Amino acid sequence: MQRHRCALILLGGWLLMQPPLIEHKHPPKDTVHLHAPIQEWWQVSAHDTAKECEETKQDILKEVARLSVGATPETKNPPKDSLVDSFKQVLNARCVPADHLYPPKQPIK
Repeated sequence: MQRHRCALILLGGWLLMQPPLIEHKHPPKDTVHLHAPIQEWWQVSAHDTAKECEETKQDILKEVARLSVGATPETKNPPKDSLVDSFKQVLNARCVPADHLYPPKQPIK
């Protein structure tokens, strides 16, 4: 894994990051922690370009939306909490330059 991180930095890669959840004992059960430092966010995927990263985010959003089809109040089949949380996380995901999380190491003098 370390080898991939270094290669990504050298290529100026992009990371799709999603915010962590804050767990609660009482409703609302979980909330997306949008104000957490980016270092605490979860890495979903790595990409060569920002465009590829954004396309992946859109693909994941479409998949989560597809999974929630039929889970509406009209059908009396509400979406599972985990699906709602996933949608919120992906909706708020961000593509960030890899060097924001893994800065290049400074040469030893």
